[in-house]
Amino acid sequence: MEFINGLYENPKPLTLQEAKDTNLRDILLMRYRVCVVCKKNFDITNEGIFYRCCK
Repeated sequence: MEFINGLYENPKPLTLQEAKDTNLRDILLMRYRVCVVCKKNFDITNEGIFYRCCK
């Protein structure tokens, strides 16, 4: 994965568990994520916090 502006440009949005399985140290550095609440894919640079895009 390419590392740009402090985030990994992961090609597939990752769930929190997938990110943990990939590398526990870098779970908050994945750009594209899957919300733990609504299961929607989101880009952390545009919305959300941690692995949640909604409230």
